[in-house]
Amino acid sequence: MGTTGSVSVTTPYGTATRAVFTSLTPTVTSFTPTSGGKNSVITITGTNFTQGGPYAVRFGGVPAASFSIQGDGNTIYATVGGGASGYVTVQTNYGKDSLPGFIYIPPPVLSGFTPAAANEGATITISGTNLTGATSVKFGGIAASSFTIVSATTITAIVGAGASGYITVSTPRGADSLSGFTYTSPTLISFAPAVAGTGVAVEITGTNFTGVTAVSFGGIAAASFIVNSPASI
Repeated sequence: MGTTGSVSVTTPYGTATRAVFTSLTPTVTSFTPTSGGKNSVITITGTNFTQGGPYAVRFGGVPAASFSIQGDGNTIYATVGGGASGYVTVQTNYGKDSLPGFIYIPPPVLSGFTPAAANEGATITISGTNLTGATSVKFGGIAASSFTIVSATTITAIVGAGASGYITVSTPRGADSLSGFTYTSPTLISFAPAVAGTGVAVEITGTNFTGVTAVSFGGIAAASFIVNSPASI
C-alpha cells in the first residue's frame, strides 16, 4: 500500500523529520467482475498504475493476456489469459499490490457422449465439465438443431443435418471437442435397373443402410427388401 506524509527517523537521541514523502507504490482497491474465463475482460481500479508501469498484471499468479491503462490512470482493463483463481496483482517499477477473490472459470472439457452413432433428430447426451454457458454444439462441424444445458456436467443435444467426426461444445471461455461420433442417416447413391415392373428386384446402393425399416418406389412400399450390407439393398 502507498503512503504519503513526512519521513521521520527516531533514535534514543531524538527525532528527525523531513518534508513530504509520496509513495508511488500501486494499490488495488477492487476488480469487476470477480470471476471470468480465458479472454474475459476484468476492470481493475486502484491508484498509481501509471507510475513506473504497470509492467505486469496477473490473475492467480498467471499473467494477463493483455492489459491497458484507462482514463485517469487509476483503471486497468485486463484480459484473462490461462488464468487461475486467487489474487489479482498489479506490478510497476515501484512495487506491487494484490487483492484476493478472483475466481477463474476454466474452458469446457468433454469426457464422453452417448449414443456414439445417430441420425438426424436423435438426442445425444454429452458429458464433461464446465459446460455451463455453452453457446453452440456441433456434430462433425454442423450445428445441432437445438441443445439443453442440463447442468455444468451434462448437455443434451438434438442432431441436425449432421456429419461424422467430432462433437464440439463452445462456451465464452473456450471450446473442446471429442472424436468418434458417427452420423448414420442413410444416403442414396444409385439404383438399377432404372425401369422395372412388379416383382423385379432393384439393387439400391448408398450408405448407412444398417437398420433400414422401409423401402418405397414412388411412395409405394416395396413388396420386400433385403439389406445386403450398409451400402447395398
